[in-house]
Amino acid sequence: MSKIIFSGIMILCLFNIVAHADPQAIHKGTIKHKAEAGIGIGAILGGLIAGPPGAILGMAGGAWLGGNNEKKDEEISQLNSNLINKQTKLTIAENRVTEMQEQFGNEIQRVAARNRITSLKELSEGVSLAIYFRTESVDLDDEAAPRVRKLAEFVKQFPEIKLLVEGYADRRGTSIFNRQLGTKRSQAVRAALLAAGLESNRILIHSYGESEARAVETDIDGISFDRRVNITLTLDTQI
Repeated sequence: MSKIIFSGIMILCLFNIVAHADPQAIHKGTIKHKAEAGIGIGAILGGLIAGPPGAILGMAGGAWLGGNNEKKDEEISQLNSNLINKQTKLTIAENRVTEMQEQFGNEIQRVAARNRITSLKELSEGVSLAIYFRTESVDLDDEAAPRVRKLAEFVKQFPEIKLLVEGYADRRGTSIFNRQLGTKRSQAVRAALLAAGLESNRILIHSYGESEARAVETDIDGISFDRRVNITLTLDTQI
């Protein structure tokens, strides 16, 4: 009976200690509170189970429990701090990588654009097509039409390239008639290019009429080369 009475007194004392704890000590942190709470809980459980000796042992066990929790809280706090530091460093590194990618990406694009323009310029200087016509005719023959379509299909993949379509005539007839004839021939070729899917703003037509004719009127074979339309490629953005 005396053991029970002593245990009860111990329990009341412990409750009284907790109830009258210094508020300033409580505000110093939850870690200290956990240690004190561990002592109190351990004493209560020990007193109930084994009387005064148990209460003393319980207090010791509670102190160990509270101290162990305090150590774990410190470890968790340190781990969180390390994690935040690593996340910050990782963010900085990712930002630097992004900046480098943008910098070098822009430079690569500029180099690629310069190389493309150079290649297209070389290409445009090396590609041309001549379409020949019968006397006073403005119609493409069966051989010329497929060639115009193939050229249109080829230049579709290079939107920077434009086409100059220039019409010519031989010396026979008046200069006004021959200029008009050259214009009509250029328009016929332009229509074939448009039909093949090429945009109209990429095509410029012009007529030289007979001004560029080289063969004399009596040279039947020679004048056949003056009745033509020349298609040349260009990168000129002004047309």
